[in-house]
Amino acid sequence: MTDDIEIDIIELPKIHNGNTENEDGLLEWLYFLENPESEGMEKGIEKGMAKGMEKGREEGKLELIIEMLKNGVDEDFIVKISGVTKEKILQIKKNMSKIEEEIKFDK
Repeated sequence: MTDDIEIDIIELPKIHNGNTENEDGLLEWLYFLENPESEGMEKGIEKGMAKGMEKGREEGKLELIIEMLKNGVDEDFIVKISGVTKEKILQIKKNMSKIEEEIKFDK
């Protein structure tokens, strides 16, 4: 053996299952080697859920803005409450029927 190569033998069954926290990331890699499909699926599910929740929030805000416009609520008040720019509110107002069709209100 030379000083250029170091070989470490690690027995995967002895890894504490699920404990992936350490400073150098070694346990995370070893856990992945033992469970290759687990990590990607978990991260994919998390990203998908976050994306879906964000889309739901945006659609909900859009539905609320449309309902306020239909009920004659002042545009400046809608800007204040929703945080959406007045230009965007006016664009929504102009295209309300098209937007309603796209998001398909459940009413």
